[in-house]
Amino acid sequence: MKRVTLILLMSVFSVMGFAQSENEQKQKSPIVEKGGALTRTQADVESMRNDSQYKNAEVKDVYMFALTFSHLDSVVYATKIQLMENETVYNGYFLENRDKYESILLDYMYGMGESNRLAVVYFNDKEKNIVKKKQKVLKRIKKRHSYSVGELLDFSF
Repeated sequence: MKRVTLILLMSVFSVMGFAQSENEQKQKSPIVEKGGALTRTQADVESMRNDSQYKNAEVKDVYMFALTFSHLDSVVYATKIQLMENETVYNGYFLENRDKYESILLDYMYGMGESNRLAVVYFNDKEKNIVKKKQKVLKRIKKRHSYSVGELLDFSF
């Protein structure tokens, strides 16, 4: 009888210890389990993201070009490569005003009577790298997608 009671007590304590260690792990783990609650507010998360972004931000001159295309049209328009001075680049890969440049290009195309288009902006801080990138992208577009390429020589950002 003592032996059965002892085994029963040991199993109860081991289950309680397992439950305690699982709760401690949930408190330490940043992953939220199903049915769990967030421990940080949206403002806290945004603040941390912004702090890390601004810490890794660089202001530098970049070379850029853009492409605009439509799935309803067989022509892809490319801008010339332009130097943009004092642009903010986050983490080496994200251009701060990229969406502004895309909308400028789309407005220009809308003025030409071309609507329902998408724009893509490419940039790099070295001119030779952006020239290679433009050649590579245009070659891929011509070869794989059978689009013809038009150059927008009079456009500037």
